[in-house]
Amino acid sequence: MNSACRLSLIRTGIVKSYLPFLVITLMSCEVETQSNPDPQEAAESTIAFETIDYTQFTPKVSNIPSTVELGVDVAFELDSFTLVSGYDPLFVDTINGWGDRLYVFDSKNELIYKSRGVGDPYLYEPHFYRNDANDKTIIICQLAFEYYFGGDVFLFENGKINYIGNIGVDGDDTETRLVDIVKIREAKDEITFTFDRDTVCYDPAGETEMVESKGLNYTYKKGVFQLNK
Repeated sequence: MNSACRLSLIRTGIVKSYLPFLVITLMSCEVETQSNPDPQEAAESTIAFETIDYTQFTPKVSNIPSTVELGVDVAFELDSFTLVSGYDPLFVDTINGWGDRLYVFDSKNELIYKSRGVGDPYLYEPHFYRNDANDKTIIICQLAFEYYFGGDVFLFENGKINYIGNIGVDGDDTETRLVDIVKIREAKDEITFTFDRDTVCYDPAGETEMVESKGLNYTYKKGVFQLNK
């Protein structure tokens, strides 16, 4: 029974004379309380139930050969598709960039996707993350020159792949890559990327700043990739 109901009864001074009314009033107050649960508790319960964690895995390595038009760095088989990190040694794409990129071939070995070229980094290495709740696979292509500098993120789902964005974070030492520390979680159709280190190297390809990882994350929701810090 809430406080408003108690005060109303005390002030009348005639509780004994109106005992039936008291019982009805108490029941009414209890029903009202039960029908209006705490919205914060309900929200927290929903979030906990819908939280999905991604874990890293390694698909089967593909033996797809290099050709005149495609130099294969590394390739993997994912479902009935072949994903290749490689480059076109003959063609310079002035619109979509040049250098290493991610290619996707279907079961008939037909090219169905290629990402923008990343220029002249020495490394563009795919790493794969999945969960047990849906068909989404996150692919992070780790970038590096003589040092690591974050990675490009892709979402692969139902045979389709989309570029999400770039994460400009690596470990706080020269040996720790983005793919070593990234944690991926999904809740309410939002995918969040956080980092399993107290301190990380932010913007390693630019101003290079050591920052606390607490409060630093990237989110992807409804086609929008966003840095939060």
